[in-house]
Amino acid sequence: ARAHLAGEDDALVRVRPLLALVPAWADFLAGGLGDDEHAAIRAGERTGRPLGSARFVARLERRLDRPLARQKPGPKPKATARD
Repeated sequence: ARAHLAGEDDALVRVRPLLALVPAWADFLAGGLGDDEHAAIRAGERTGRPLGSARFVARLERRLDRPLARQKPGPKPKATARD
């Protein structure tokens, strides 16, 4: 948030993409979150899964070559040895 508020890149963040979407970053932050947004962020904190649309998560999965979306719960089937 500091880099976006200052409007300058730092070692971790490039601010241009987000500032193109939300030019008045301080005003955006001051607006606060609604209950739904707050709940979604809190759920992501507990699970460690990314917050975003299914398309966004699918792109992350391809880029990182690992599953990120919620998987079917329960034990996974054991692999069988084939001769």
